[in-house]
Amino acid sequence: MAHVRRHSRYETRLPVEIESPAKPGRVAVAKNVSQGGLLLGTPSRFAPGQRVRVRFRTRKDGPQYELPGTIVRAGRDAHGEWLSRLIAVEFDRSFAERRVSEIAENYRIWP
Repeated sequence: MAHVRRHSRYETRLPVEIESPAKPGRVAVAKNVSQGGLLLGTPSRFAPGQRVRVRFRTRKDGPQYELPGTIVRAGRDAHGEWLSRLIAVEFDRSFAERRVSEIAENYRIWP
């Protein structure tokens, strides 16, 4: 059975702060973003089911967003260097499509 995504994903390199009660102020880089969540590369260990809060800006001088979510997947990225852990975060509520578009416009990956 094929997996159907609810939201379109956009590749990016968005700097993100992620934290849980046991792991405050950790850093990550979003590899892709959608209205429903983020795929992050991070040096920190997180586990599926863990509650987290992510913080980021859609523009350099824009407002900071803080969204609660849950780790839905965790693994390793053999090519991730210091960001060797991959985690997928599902937001508790959908992030506005226009904000996702801002991220896609302002944090494009290299050609």
